[in-house]
This record gives sequence, C-alpha cells and structure tokens, in this order.
Amino acid sequence: MNEDSRSSKRLQILKERHKYLNREVDRMSAMKSLSPKEKILLREMKVMKLRCKDGIESISLEIDAFEIE
Repeated sequence: MNEDSRSSKRLQILKERHKYLNREVDRMSAMKSLSPKEKILLREMKVMKLRCKDGIESISLEIDAFEIE
C-alpha cells in the first residue's frame, strides 16, 4: 500500500468518524436536559469532532500535494 492510498484510507475513516460524531452531537444537543456526565460527554465529542475535521483538512492537503508532484 503506497502513501497515497494510506492517506485516502485515513481520510475515509476520519470522514466516517466525523459524520458519526456529528450525528451524536446533534442528537445529544437536541435533548431537553443532560446529566453532568452527559454534558461532559457532549463536550468531549465536540472536541473529537473538531480534531477529526482538522485531520480531514490536513490529510486532504497532503493528498493534494501528492497529486501536484
């Protein structure tokens, strides 16, 4: 497996994880009340979602750089 296909696979995994986290964040945010533990979980999921987005952007730039070369 070459570097480009590994990056593509990582990108796919991050996109799927971001999509899942987005759904879960939306679901929990729509709840009328959250327990303290749920509030912490929601905050952690939002952070994970942002990290996934950053990773997606980083890998996309990496793939674009390979295509230019």
